[in-house]
Amino acid sequence: MNKDLWQTLNGLCKTNRCVQDRVNELYGRISFPYKIRSKFADWIEEQDWESLDADDDFSKKRAENLYKELVMKIDSTEDVLQKEQGYDLEKTLDLGRAKDSLKKAFDGNYLTFVEVIRRCLGEERLLVQSCEEDSNELKRKVRCDAAIDVETIQIQQKLAELHDNIALIGHKIQDVQKNQEKFQLEYMEKEEKIKQLEKELMKHKHPEIEGMLATITRELGRSSQENFSNRKDMTNSLVLATSSLNEVLQLIWKEIDKWNFEQKQEITALTKPVDGSLDKLDKLCNEIGDALIKMVQHLENALLVFQAIRYSNDTCEDDLQNTRTGVIEQLLTEHLKRVLVVERSIPDRVLKVSSGKSLGFSMSLRLLGGSGLGLSFAPPKVMMSLFHEKSIPPGYEHTAGFCNILNGQERTFTVNRGTNSFTAHFHSVQLKNVKRPDRGKNEELVTEYKYAFVFYTSVTVCSQKFPMKVISLPIILTSQTSQEIMAKGTLIWHAAFSDNNSFEYKETVPWCDVARVLTALFQQNTGRALTQGHLLYLAKMAFRHKDSRRLPEATIGDFDKKPISEKQVIRDRLSGRDFSFWKWFYACMNLVIYHVKKEWQDERIYGFISKEDAKRKLKDAPCGTFLLRFSESNIENSQKSDICGFLTVAVMEMDPESGQKKLFHVKDYLSPKEIHEKGLAPILDAMEVVEYADNSKKKRLLQFLYPDKTTRFEDIFGTYIKQKESSDDGYRRGKYSIEIFLTDEQVRKGRQDSIDGSVCDTGSCPPSVQMTTPMSSPLYDINEWPQECAPGPSYDMQQLLLTMPMERQVAAIRPSFVPTQVSMQTSMQYGNPHDFQLTNDFLASNTEIDLNPFMPGGQILDDSRLEELLILRMDSDGDLVISSDVHEHLDFP
Repeated sequence: MNKDLWQTLNGLCKTNRCVQDRVNELYGRISFPYKIRSKFADWIEEQDWESLDADDDFSKKRAENLYKELVMKIDSTEDVLQKEQGYDLEKTLDLGRAKDSLKKAFDGNYLTFVEVIRRCLGEERLLVQSCEEDSNELKRKVRCDAAIDVETIQIQQKLAELHDNIALIGHKIQDVQKNQEKFQLEYMEKEEKIKQLEKELMKHKHPEIEGMLATITRELGRSSQENFSNRKDMTNSLVLATSSLNEVLQLIWKEIDKWNFEQKQEITALTKPVDGSLDKLDKLCNEIGDALIKMVQHLENALLVFQAIRYSNDTCEDDLQNTRTGVIEQLLTEHLKRVLVVERSIPDRVLKVSSGKSLGFSMSLRLLGGSGLGLSFAPPKVMMSLFHEKSIPPGYEHTAGFCNILNGQERTFTVNRGTNSFTAHFHSVQLKNVKRPDRGKNEELVTEYKYAFVFYTSVTVCSQKFPMKVISLPIILTSQTSQEIMAKGTLIWHAAFSDNNSFEYKETVPWCDVARVLTALFQQNTGRALTQGHLLYLAKMAFRHKDSRRLPEATIGDFDKKPISEKQVIRDRLSGRDFSFWKWFYACMNLVIYHVKKEWQDERIYGFISKEDAKRKLKDAPCGTFLLRFSESNIENSQKSDICGFLTVAVMEMDPESGQKKLFHVKDYLSPKEIHEKGLAPILDAMEVVEYADNSKKKRLLQFLYPDKTTRFEDIFGTYIKQKESSDDGYRRGKYSIEIFLTDEQVRKGRQDSIDGSVCDTGSCPPSVQMTTPMSSPLYDINEWPQECAPGPSYDMQQLLLTMPMERQVAAIRPSFVPTQVSMQTSMQYGNPHDFQLTNDFLASNTEIDLNPFMPGGQILDDSRLEELLILRMDSDGDLVISSDVHEHLDFP
């Protein structure tokens, strides 16, 4: 499998700079020398590294043999280089330095040596595979796996050193204990002899007796000093080992925090835990847990040794006692706070509650390193409760939550004998008697009200009981399916812009941070990232920005550092709409996911672009050139959770009235439902228009997809059309046609017209009117309208406006039908049958208003009824205006 891998990789490095950079990065961060990998590539690729993945005696011995064999090969190669004619000292020194690095990293750590080589070979294979298949997914996998593998390898190396050190300390304690016991016996014997000599010396002084007494006293002093030095040395070793233990723990805690952070951010699409990373953490925690237990045992054994003999002015025992206290009360306690994690939570962290009862769900917990902590013989039990984010108890004692939890009773952690992992599963859990806390006068929206599950347990380690708890990531309880989009928006914002505490987040961030999240979401869910042009358009939408002819056109740099709040993005409605920026963005993304994903990935859909920008891009294009954009004003009006946006076609065509090229916007027959039923390409293919030069002939409306002005429609969309021709039941779909009318003449002949691109087929469809003629006389602002006016019935503007067959384009409506709510997705309230004005903001965000007649046949009203009408027109400032002074604007005889 590894044959010629290095040779292939070298070939790719010569032609692909990215591959070379990746290889340099890999071997620059790990302890396996690049020189040895290159020089001994054939031997390395011939060995079976994959089978040595167990911590057994055979694997250890085989790993040691492979390491020693490689070192011998390096020594032999050095000898050969020295004997060669034209001996190159520099090459020999390079190889020697590489050998020294290898020994320093792996001498005695043979399994780590095998693991490093195995991971290097695995990453090299992924690099080669990604280049051969040209797969972005594989390239992403290479980057993700590489990052966590290198960090894991470094921790494993330090763990191996720590375990070796702890083992040496264990032997040292035994040696100190033996020497001390020997010293105790010696002391007792010599103390007895000293007493005898002192008695004899009291009877009569003799130089020989005095010399013997002095000799024994000196020997005893040397033995005592040697024992004291051994104790001091052992104390220093334990203190240093504790420092090393703390260093490795910090690295492992950092990896646990990283996993928790990535799990929290998975909903944002910015990052997510690498597959298998929790299993690797579990293994590391088992090893560090074992090291912790052994360190505590060594400290306790050392204290017992010290207590057998005490020296005056000896601080070793106090030092060890303080070290033991630090290990248990600080390191072990902090470690236990981190190793309990929620492995699986509620999907999307949104849970629907109906009549006080939730849908069923499952959750699971993992106690990392439980086996290493010695919990296998008495697995702990765990309980769960649900709290509102602001009422989570601070303590570790189990507290009942604000609702009942069916099937949420106490669970016992189970041990997987194959992986030694400790898990607890809560299956088919339901919330019951859910009552949200009283929110008082400042009632929050249901989608902003966050909750969390708290899991409680306790473990006994080193004869000491430790309470533990873990708080789940925030969840939101919804009462309607339609609330899920807003709930997801809240959770995504909080996950993307919070620190370690999942419930504390930044309410305002720079736009560039929001754009990064939107890009990641679109990339992950649709397979194609957003461009800088898309992000500029989205910034203008989010900030409700309008380009002005008097000011330079805005750029992405104008918005990047501009602060924007969660309220602006998630909750505030867009101008003249009944949906927020987030809801509109999510609906557009759903449209791509469910209906036009292939076309989006193939860049057949431009997507996020304004009408003005579309006009600028298409102004010099030949007739029939078009692009597909997301509608700014329409999304599905539905209670389902996966509502979709709408598509609009912007097409350059000859205006039958002026004889000049003009941009038209076609939006009918492009709803999500129709695209799903008929397919986007067949609908576009069916659109026809009367030829400008010959009214008796029709032609295809859509000819060229922007920016390609030479490739025909059928060459671009032919594949999609063929895929849709045969239905799932085997029947073939016939071709149909949709006629597009570009003049208001068609309104007077059957009410099947579209001045600005509304679609009509050969049957019937509601026409729309483009209000283009500027008029004068500004009226009242809608925001100044009297609030005490009695509201009239609520009607859709499309059903209220009557197209008048005048030279100027105007529309009339009866005063009794003045709408209390303009239903072009805006919540502005009117209700008075007098003059009022729709503001610039409303007009700017409703440039696709359709005006349909409500009177039978679209008849011209006689002069006697004109006093009952209100006139809809455009004033000189471009504002949409309704006036009751009919005779001022209409020249009736």
